[in-house]
Amino acid sequence: MEITLARALKLKNRLAEKISEIDSDIIKYNRIAEGNDREINVQEAIKKRSDYIDKLIKLKVDIFNAGNPIRKQIFGLSELKAEIAFLRSIPTERGKHYRTGIYQEDPEVEYGVELTKADIDAMVKRNESLIDSIQFDIIDAHNSNTMIEIDFDINSL
Repeated sequence: MEITLARALKLKNRLAEKISEIDSDIIKYNRIAEGNDREINVQEAIKKRSDYIDKLIKLKVDIFNAGNPIRKQIFGLSELKAEIAFLRSIPTERGKHYRTGIYQEDPEVEYGVELTKADIDAMVKRNESLIDSIQFDIIDAHNSNTMIEIDFDINSL
């Protein structure tokens, strides 16, 4: 069956959620008090988990390969997000501030900054604009128009 890359990404998330649910069930029901009925068959759950993991691995590989034409933009998007996090971590407070601590000889210090909050806000805004452009114009379009083949029934999940 052929599905869009966008749908495959959603399916990947659904598979990961299903695996997580099975994990929880196995952990919860593997050990029970003697004489009580087990609510699931743990051995069957282990087999189902293994089957889902096999499907997930294949799906991840297919998704990765389908992204090759836009790999540079995908990595660029990641770096722009990291740059925004970095920019937001730069201190911009200037002026006189009191130091804290026991052994401070001069409790007051005046700070100057090279980049002001307005400078950083402008850089963040520029990067957010680039992110939107890459995400909507390139990545989302690619994901909507690229088809991949899957070899299992998505309704069986």
